[in-house]
Amino acid sequence: MPQHINPMLAVLSTLPPDPKPYSFEFKWDGVRALTYFDGRRLSMESRNLLDITPRYPELHPLADSLRGRRAILDGEVVALDENHRPSFPLLQQRMHLRDSGAIQRLMKQVPVYYIIFDLLYLDDQITVPLPFQRRRALLEGLNLSGPSWRTSPAVEGDGKSLYETAVAHAMEGIVAKKLDSPYEPGRRSPNWLKIKIVQSQEFVIGGWCPEKGDNHQRIGSLLLGYYEQKKLRYAGSVGTGFAEEILTQPPAGEKPGRVVDLMAALEASLARAKGNGNGHASASSTPTKTQRRVARSHTGDASPSHPRRRKSA
Repeated sequence: MPQHINPMLAVLSTLPPDPKPYSFEFKWDGVRALTYFDGRRLSMESRNLLDITPRYPELHPLADSLRGRRAILDGEVVALDENHRPSFPLLQQRMHLRDSGAIQRLMKQVPVYYIIFDLLYLDDQITVPLPFQRRRALLEGLNLSGPSWRTSPAVEGDGKSLYETAVAHAMEGIVAKKLDSPYEPGRRSPNWLKIKIVQSQEFVIGGWCPEKGDNHQRIGSLLLGYYEQKKLRYAGSVGTGFAEEILTQPPAGEKPGRVVDLMAALEASLARAKGNGNGHASASSTPTKTQRRVARSHTGDASPSHPRRRKSA
């Protein structure tokens, strides 16, 4: 069983003209994590191959769902807001914690979930060379659905419906994966295409200004720059986007989102978006009736005055 695998990465793109050779999934606003289970012990690694197992105790019982089968899973750790939507600012409260006491306290306020979308090893067989369609079938056969983990929904040959569903639920975007493509460790491959709903631009943080008023010790705005022909140019200042609970602590009365509600909402909305389409959908849970939340996509180019943080997938 491999000790480490560098995750495969996606290329920024638009919806492919011919969707038939692709499987489409949601793009989750979280952090990448590979999970290793050798039949006895479960461990998790970040995209940079750092051990993140102690940070997320609520994901450890995933080992029981594997029922002793040795496996390596690829997925994303997410946190959900009170509207059951992935929230990267919330996840930031958990990402770098090392103190076990602090982790235990925040587990109730900011629980995390593991969204699984690929299978790299199973039962003493490396599945990396297999086509994605076969890996996906093996993954679904494991029926990984628990209180803090789910298999990511996927649709074959119908990216438009999934994109519309992602827009309606304010998701980060979608990912298109070639059905016949192998898993390419450590490579940003054109076989995986990420289609973002909100466009972004990469900026350099050069400094910060304190908040106005009495909170001079807290960050009020960031000073940003960008590279143009190898020269660093000033872009402007921008608010951090940090909510008050990020700067201090989450309110005691706030209720975190639940992954079961998110999946049910996404699948029900996707079913409506598909209508009479011919795409083949696969997911890990049964849709329930839910009210559709409508949001507008923001597809315009990012401007220096309104940059969005960039996070690779």
